[in-house]
Amino acid sequence: LKFMEMQNAYGINFETRTFYVAGELTEHLGTDLRLRFNMLKTYYKAKGEKITDITLDVSSPGGTIYSIYGALDFYTELKREGVTVNTITNSICMSAATILVCGATGTRKASKRASFMLHDIQVSEVGGTATQVKNTSQQLMDDQLELFGYYVEYSSKVDIEEKERNREAKKWIKKYCKTN
Repeated sequence: LKFMEMQNAYGINFETRTFYVAGELTEHLGTDLRLRFNMLKTYYKAKGEKITDITLDVSSPGGTIYSIYGALDFYTELKREGVTVNTITNSICMSAATILVCGATGTRKASKRASFMLHDIQVSEVGGTATQVKNTSQQLMDDQLELFGYYVEYSSKVDIEEKERNREAKKWIKKYCKTN
């Protein structure tokens, strides 16, 4: 495919270096973002230019925890390469998508009518032995603390140590998840 045809097929605007992330976020998000970035690098390499920043245009009702872990790993890789990630949302940004947007290393923008929602981790079904249920429950609580820790980290103006990050994350969980 030619680059401009790929632009439409893969949700990339090569000229503005924008990736469109729409719909539910799945476990493949990190891989999908890497694929798009590699296409973009190839395009700019052919032009003799280096990529210094990209923009993710996010419109999503959210998705899985693993989609966000994959995306955050992608952000880490780009940071090592010296590439800034900017984000923008023009409609809905809910659940896991909020972490995708706030995790940007550059600018974070939202339109006037953009809608954001934070909530507790959703669990559809847990089964197995008592020990398995207990372990799954503990893993969910650990994931919840880690995810809300990202909100704390990304909203902080300075680097904070892990102990303080977790203490603040617990406050966010209490506020947004209606826990005791």
